[in-house]
Amino acid sequence: MAEMLNPLNSKQLSRLRAAMDHSRRKLKPFRENTLKFLQEYVGKHYGENSTKEPVPVNLIALATAIYVRTLAARTPAVMVSTPHTQLKPAAYELELALDHLLNEIQFRSTLQMGVINSIFSMGIFKVGICQYDRVEIEGVHHDVGQPFVDAVHIDDWVHDVNSRNFEQIQFCGDRYRLPLEFVKDSDLYDAAARDRLSATDGGVDENGDERSESLSKGTSQRSEDYRETVELWDLWIPQDGLIVTLAADGEGPPLRVAEWEGPENGPYHLLRHNDVPNNLLPSPPASLWYDLHTIANRIWRKLGRQADRQKTVVAYAGAAEGDARRLQKVDDGEMFRTDAPDKVREMRFGGIDQPSLMYMMQCKDLFSYLAGNLDTLGGLSPQANTLGQEKLLTDAASKLLTEMQDRTVECVEGILKDVAWWLWTDPLIQIPLTKPVPGTDLTVQSTFSEESKEGDFLDYNFKIKPYSMQHTSPGDKLQALTNFWNSFVGPNLQFMAQAGIQPNWEGLLRNVAKLTDMDEIDELLVFGGPPMAQRPEVVGQDEKGSAQPQHTTRTYERISRPGATSQGKTAGMMAALMGTAQPKEMAGAMRPVG
Repeated sequence: MAEMLNPLNSKQLSRLRAAMDHSRRKLKPFRENTLKFLQEYVGKHYGENSTKEPVPVNLIALATAIYVRTLAARTPAVMVSTPHTQLKPAAYELELALDHLLNEIQFRSTLQMGVINSIFSMGIFKVGICQYDRVEIEGVHHDVGQPFVDAVHIDDWVHDVNSRNFEQIQFCGDRYRLPLEFVKDSDLYDAAARDRLSATDGGVDENGDERSESLSKGTSQRSEDYRETVELWDLWIPQDGLIVTLAADGEGPPLRVAEWEGPENGPYHLLRHNDVPNNLLPSPPASLWYDLHTIANRIWRKLGRQADRQKTVVAYAGAAEGDARRLQKVDDGEMFRTDAPDKVREMRFGGIDQPSLMYMMQCKDLFSYLAGNLDTLGGLSPQANTLGQEKLLTDAASKLLTEMQDRTVECVEGILKDVAWWLWTDPLIQIPLTKPVPGTDLTVQSTFSEESKEGDFLDYNFKIKPYSMQHTSPGDKLQALTNFWNSFVGPNLQFMAQAGIQPNWEGLLRNVAKLTDMDEIDELLVFGGPPMAQRPEVVGQDEKGSAQPQHTTRTYERISRPGATSQGKTAGMMAALMGTAQPKEMAGAMRPVG
């Protein structure tokens, strides 16, 4: 059996620091690539360490915005279930507590930052609890006595690079900042270790390498802080079940060594896309987009320079100087006298290279293709000539996102399970709950606390499922309402009436008006009046009072007038540039998208 790690032993501590330094050096190329991707993401006009060249066609920023909105647009709602009937009330209370906590700690922002990190490198989340003797001061949403979830950037991350998967790592951890005064005064840390600490400056790491935060604050190693801060490392040693806190300067004894008392999977959760066999780090989407993005922008900058150099001038022979002077003064549409019209002519110099422009347009379309058809995913333009074909393309494009969505949901599920574990096991938890009373508009106030929990967390066999993470527009909700009514309510009105279920027509109309932003509903309809009697054989009367038939026949004619697709406009533009465009292609190129 392997000897248990004792970081207070100087020899073992030295080996731990050496392994950590080795892993940090091996992770340096990944940190540099992440910074390179982020420089293109923010463009030239962000900070002093952003990219030096303009990024007029920011394809990476476009793709990132679409993916984040697709993967994590909202705070996830939580569904907690248990197979044990007698334990369902406890599961419901835990569900309410999780929903309340996620909004209080602003989990949506943390989740979106982790998703962005997963696009440029790897999404890393740290989960724990702030107890009275364990304070993590990373922001205002880390209150004592409640769980927290933090997004960790690759710049502040280290793991055992000799491991092929996360289950085999010997250590991993993250770096964070605390006020120097707090650390020096806290009994949580070893007295000798905290006395030797000094303030940390600059936007560079322990080896002088640039961090991503240098995009906004620069790379100077001198900074003016309102309060002095120090950087620390938390290292999780899974085989020994320890959390070790070290100073980031790489010297001195550990500040703290404690047993890990949380979930057995540890404090960290990883969100990875595009796995690489036998490697822990993935190949992030941005690494697949970067080359095509830079090519497209390089060509576009070149085309811009060509457009700047383009000029149109008038050349004339010496004998036609009078004609040239008169031409210079005449306004558009006016007439002037010319003595030698063949001696004066217009000449054009420079201009955009047409093959380069066509190549640029092809790069844009290829980027959209490699990124999963961004035009369809982002709703930027129609990709087909009819609504049915567009629906098929949208469904097919969404399947390319299924793997990323599944991984994101799986990661969030693990995070929420850990948060639920902390909620259930910490005796100091106090979370206010608002329970609706079924069948009424009333609510009951209660508290999720130690008194409301019975038994061990594992006894309940909770299943915690996040959902509703994607953005839902009012139009989407109206479509869902329409489908629900047409599928479940409308065809079963007779059977529902027999069961004593009556439709709430006012509620239906008011919901439709709300989702369509129609504030004039009360001007159009009067609610609360007595129902109008109506004979079953007629549905109305004409101007003379004659009964109208109950059943009528109507004929609808559907005319398809296709809009322009992005690919169709590109093909038409290329044909026009090469001088081979047919009238139909020219019409497609000129037709507006949408």
